[in-house]
Amino acid sequence: MARYKKFIILENWRTNKLDIRLGYPIYHSDLIEKTDDKDGWKCIGGGFWDMNFETKEIYLYGSSSDFGTAPKQKIEKSLQSMDAHKWWQFGWVCERIFEEEYPDVDYDHLENEFKFVINY
Repeated sequence: MARYKKFIILENWRTNKLDIRLGYPIYHSDLIEKTDDKDGWKCIGGGFWDMNFETKEIYLYGSSSDFGTAPKQKIEKSLQSMDAHKWWQFGWVCERIFEEEYPDVDYDHLENEFKFVINY
């Protein structure tokens, strides 16, 4: 099976916090951790992502076949809560996907150079 650049949005029913997870899985459900349900997290939707290195934009679009489409407002709010560790994780994923095609990109500082664009 093929891997695709996918994301999911999780909402914590205990704290009302939102989380975004971006990765390169086979299924959207592969982005969910075993302890998420026990810790109060529920996936509320997802989609796909891609990067444009010329415009320095990260596009979020589409829908998850596992979880449907997340509300745009919740996607926006989850992006605002991305901390340094979340950006580091995303940079690590991007480096593995794009390193050969774009070797000169500083994947450790994506948050300073790229912006998210929600295409819904």
